[in-house]
Amino acid sequence: MYALVQLVQPGYFMPETYRMGRYTGIRHEGQLVAIAGERMRLNGLTELSAICTHPDFTGRGMPGSL
Repeated sequence: MYALVQLVQPGYFMPETYRMGRYTGIRHEGQLVAIAGERMRLNGLTELSAICTHPDFTGRGMPGSL
């Protein structure tokens, strides 16, 4: 996850950020190509985090299927 986020949007996602919530992803031939995270829930609101797609897989609607 860290490598994918650093490729797309470097800097804000640290190596241990995944510990802050639930993250799910899509793999293509073993490679992680899209992820989305749910980091925090308060009073019916949810903070989404690290929603990204590998540049080689954009335009396929992958984050929408997570």
